[in-house]
Amino acid sequence: MRRKTPNQLPHKRFDAGNRSWRGACQPLAQRNTNHTEIMTPQLALFRHSEGAMGKLQSSRHFAGALARRCSSVSRTTRCGVAVAAVALMLAPAAAQAQGPAPATVAVTINIPAVLYLGCTAPCSFTFPDADDAAYQAGLLASSSGPTLTHRGNVPYRITIGAQTGTALGFANLTGRTDPDPNRPTTDLTLRATTGASVGGYTQLAPAGSSNTLYTRSSAGGNQQSTIDARLALGYATNPPGQYTTIVVFTIVAP
Repeated sequence: MRRKTPNQLPHKRFDAGNRSWRGACQPLAQRNTNHTEIMTPQLALFRHSEGAMGKLQSSRHFAGALARRCSSVSRTTRCGVAVAAVALMLAPAAAQAQGPAPATVAVTINIPAVLYLGCTAPCSFTFPDADDAAYQAGLLASSSGPTLTHRGNVPYRITIGAQTGTALGFANLTGRTDPDPNRPTTDLTLRATTGASVGGYTQLAPAGSSNTLYTRSSAGGNQQSTIDARLALGYATNPPGQYTTIVVFTIVAP
């Protein structure tokens, strides 16, 4: 009996109709009399596996093709060796893809409404002495006033009100004893000029209440407003004396 060569497989089934063996794996390589290796389809497939070992995606496609090609071949053949090699190459990549579970950290930051209002010194009004022209005009306008700086991360308003009382303070001038006229705080009106925007005059509210001097409709950084004021004046209502009050500016969110 002729001895089988190592690169051949035993036949499995004989087809009587075609007088030939079927279902057998052909030799991986045939050799001629000069011992030159002749490439067969099985050996070509195996050689292809060796070039694809470093490419994960290609190896996956190749492993499937190789498994289908060698489904009827004994595991002791070179086809079985190639499938096993590709499986070993794919296993570490799958394990690496799983990896450790990620860590999560919760972040919570509370940001409230933030408003700022400040006054640039001198924080006071300066008025000239009243004269006949002022009495005739019915008012005495300030010659200078404070500058307010304001900002906020929300829209806001600036309101004004007297710090105390409902009337302007009154003090006699030296050598005079004129009665206190009890002029209301509303006789003093203020106006804010912010950039090119000039607001209307707003009455100074009595203590405990407020009137809106300036409104900013959107959040934003620094704005500066110059404030001027005027006092209502009449011969019958304003005797000689010193009229005083303290204005409270307040910034509030709507």
